Amino acid sequence: MRKNHLLALFVALVLIFPLACAHKKPALEVPQAVTPKEKAPAKEAAIPEQVVKAPEEGKVAKVEGEQLSEEELAKQKQMAKERSFKQEIRQFEGEDIYFDFDKYNIRPDAASVLEKKAQWLKVHPNVRVLIEGHCDEWGSEEYNLALGERRANSAKEFLVNLGVDPSQISIISYGEEKPAVVPPAYCKDVQKIMHSHGIRPNHEVPSVYLGPNITLCMVDACQKAWAKNRRCHFVVIQY
Repeated sequence: MRKNHLLALFVALVLIFPLACAHKKPALEVPQAVTPKEKAPAKEAAIPEQVVKAPEEGKVAKVEGEQLSEEELAKQKQMAKERSFKQEIRQFEGEDIYFDFDKYNIRPDAASVLEKKAQWLKVHPNVRVLIEGHCDEWGSEEYNLALGERRANSAKEFLVNLGVDPSQISIISYGEEKPAVVPPAYCKDVQKIMHSHGIRPNHEVPSVYLGPNITLCMVDACQKAWAKNRRCHFVVIQY
């Protein structure tokens, strides 16, 4: 009888022990399985957020770079345009027209120069130009001032007749005050010799009229200097 009780107790322990172990296993496995699953979503959420921002920032930087490049290109074009226009001004100012001795009528060679100047002035109506009238050193100061004014007026009238707005043009006379070429000092002696024999500039001077210190080459140099000073010069005063 006692053996039967012991046997029954043993069987009961055998049956109860596996059940107790089976209930304990889930309690041990749950923390291990739950802990990684709770941390993983936090890392995955942070990674997409960084990936999305990086392309947007790169795209903005690229657009800004393109805008700066366009601005720089426009600036370079404007600078090139200004350099080109200033070169045109230098060409305009660098070409004078010339007159015969004691004359103010426009010669054929001067007419071709004025035609080019008129075309340029009509293309640039905001440009204002000053025409300077100049003379050689023959004649009195008062006479040369009046002659220089007549020469400047002749040039202005020619341009206006070609269609240039008169308001674009001003005139002034400097007479003999501002020569383009300063004649050599000996030209005073050449002038006296020519005056004494009634010889005007641009005319030949016979060698028999020349003194021991004056040569025909010296006379030629004086003639060329005087011819360069019978002119109108053009200055751009506004653009």
